[in-house]
Amino acid sequence: MSTWAQVNETIIERCVDSWSLKLRKTRLTYRRELIAFHRFTTELNHEGILTEEALAAWVKNRAAQIPLARVIDRTGAINRFLDALVRDGILPVNPLAAIRERYGQRRIAAIVRALASSDWSPRT
Repeated sequence: MSTWAQVNETIIERCVDSWSLKLRKTRLTYRRELIAFHRFTTELNHEGILTEEALAAWVKNRAAQIPLARVIDRTGAINRFLDALVRDGILPVNPLAAIRERYGQRRIAAIVRALASSDWSPRT
């Protein structure tokens, strides 16, 4: 099994290209966001594991930079990407899916709002 640290721009690009996105600008935006997400979370954890803590740190960081509605949209793309990595055997688990399952939430927006809040902590 590969690790999160071994994910590269080629894997990201191939995944985004597989999505049926009509606008080139949307593909570029998601590609850029996924690369930045990977870089940010990899720098937080050098063990090659994508953790819930790293995911939450990214959400908080992005929420401080862009409107929450955009963070929710970008997190949806990240969730889709992580699901593909799990399906392809690159990751053992999608931490966002694990959080959603633990709290019984299907909607990404509710999870993003909780992660962006100052009182969220993993496994509570």
